[in-house]
Amino acid sequence: MEDFALQQLIGVDWSARCSSLRFCMECARAICSHCCGDHWRRHHADKKQADIVFVEGRPALDTESAPGCRYDLTRIQRIVWEGQKFILLCPVGQDDLRCHRRCETCQHTIKSGSLWCSVCCKAQVEQGGRLRGAVLQLAAMAQDGEFGPAVHRKDLFCTVCGIGFCSTSCVAHAHHHHPAVAPGSVKAVVHFNGWAAVPAGVLPAAVVHDVQALQLPDGSVAYPIHSRGAGHQTPAPGAMHVMGVGGPQPHPCLRPDCPEVFFGPEAYCSMRCRHQAG
Repeated sequence: MEDFALQQLIGVDWSARCSSLRFCMECARAICSHCCGDHWRRHHADKKQADIVFVEGRPALDTESAPGCRYDLTRIQRIVWEGQKFILLCPVGQDDLRCHRRCETCQHTIKSGSLWCSVCCKAQVEQGGRLRGAVLQLAAMAQDGEFGPAVHRKDLFCTVCGIGFCSTSCVAHAHHHHPAVAPGSVKAVVHFNGWAAVPAGVLPAAVVHDVQALQLPDGSVAYPIHSRGAGHQTPAPGAMHVMGVGGPQPHPCLRPDCPEVFFGPEAYCSMRCRHQAG
């Protein structure tokens, strides 16, 4: 690995998670603007995008940008919030006593002139349509809280872009973003017990020399990129996550001011600590 790519890899905060407020109707995936900011230019010739907003805590589509998703949104109830109209992604969940018509799917009350209270309710009963599956996936992810909060972990690193990103936001990254680059430019990153680590064999041996070897539950080995956040520094006696091949007693990382304590014969808890120690 080139020095530039190594510097970028150990410089990423792998503990930070990504949030998504966009959904690609072609991929049927949530898209993080950090992980794949130019998704539609790189991955698709035609842009079919749903931009998610939150109306009083509920995920919805802004009616002005909603046509961009290319799904037929007619006869779905519009709600007004702060002077703008929105379309809810998920069922309303409760009755509005001012309304007397009922959603044909969930039976909650809706405004006159509408048939459904939400995108989800229309997609469940409407047959056909090329994007129906994507819309059902969009609604399911909205119900599961996949939009808004930072819940998605970065699990890939591109040595060309020099960024860490979430695989669910940018599938086949190398193919779409760097078609002329040789395979192997994207490296996997695993998360375990607070550590973000690169599996053994992915990086040159010189890069991970004297860095603790994590033993993962499946028996494989990975090398931590940087130390963990507060509250993770003290390992339990005999902890499986850092058994390595050393003795049973934990010891501190050799880099000054690093709070990590771990098992194993290696001097440093992570690649960043080894690099910073010189």
